[in-house]
Amino acid sequence: SNRFLRRILGFVCRLRSSPAWTSKERIMDGIVIFINRAVVQVPKPLHFILAIINIFFPGVGSMISCVVNKAHKASTDALIAGILQLITAPFLVGWIWSIWHGFKMFQLSS
Repeated sequence: SNRFLRRILGFVCRLRSSPAWTSKERIMDGIVIFINRAVVQVPKPLHFILAIINIFFPGVGSMISCVVNKAHKASTDALIAGILQLITAPFLVGWIWSIWHGFKMFQLSS
């Protein structure tokens, strides 16, 4: 039993140090950075409205936020995130992501 656990642990450690694992980690880090950059700060009355729109129409609030953000410049990350949310909404991934995005946008703008 102890020997089996040591073998499993050794295998996981070797797998973790392989180059393929580190490239997967880099890809995941890039995705997380993109998702966080896509959340923009919007003016006060709109932050609540866009969060609600994201709940009922996945991705639409995110796409609108790309042009009405407080930086007064179009955020391509928010636009791409909104399009991806809209495309993946039928699989529930985009819908959940859209709700989370609306919540984070509301939180950032409050």
